[in-house]
Amino acid sequence: IAYLPGIEFLNWPTFATITDDPKYTENGNPVVNWDGKYHGAQSFETALKKSWNVTAVKALEYTVSKVGRQKVIDFLNGMGLTVNDYLSDNDDPYDDFHARYAIGAWSEGITMMQEAGAYATLVNGGTYYKPHTIDYIQFNNNNDVIEVDKEITENGARAISEESAYMVRELMKQYTPGNYSYLSQAASACGISIGAKSGTSTNSNDDTNGYEVWNQYINELYYEVCERYGTRIKGLWFDGMYNHVPKG
Repeated sequence: IAYLPGIEFLNWPTFATITDDPKYTENGNPVVNWDGKYHGAQSFETALKKSWNVTAVKALEYTVSKVGRQKVIDFLNGMGLTVNDYLSDNDDPYDDFHARYAIGAWSEGITMMQEAGAYATLVNGGTYYKPHTIDYIQFNNNNDVIEVDKEITENGARAISEESAYMVRELMKQYTPGNYSYLSQAASACGISIGAKSGTSTNSNDDTNGYEVWNQYINELYYEVCERYGTRIKGLWFDGMYNHVPKG
């Protein structure tokens, strides 16, 4: 959410820099990093890797100022990200949209299904498919089949350009080895490509109770390769979407 809109609409390269500035405020309110410090000019790669709040909020705010609030809202909506069950008096689910969405400051948050659908969009080259776990339904009385996955796949919609999706995937892939080398090593044993970004919550009411929720993606060879090495990654929880059919 922080950097992708700018990559998509402003053609930002992944090596672009943004200043982690102690004087920066959003709507008059100071933005503070998790370590209480500020770090000067930061590349997108470093800012994402270090989870700097200031750079994330600044990036989204700048993009909104250049392309307009509604364009960014529609962009997020195209990836299936809506404010969960929140409606204002004028029935606008994004009525409270602001730059701090970049660091998770949503009124009601999003569901895990919405999150999975958005990450799957990156994996699927920028095409959004409605998240689902059913391939097909076959009735035992007449053998009629409802091709659930086929129908959803045929109705996939372009949400992000292939180029932008690729760039963000690369940023996520670069994050993982230096921060969670054991995860990369396990993935490498299966011959798969993996990228991730951790996130934490301090709200005790969250279902995760502050537990890190990983969002990861792996390539289309997952089943073909890991069938042979399944025990090597047993126990790893992949909260992401696989780049294979079914797409969602």
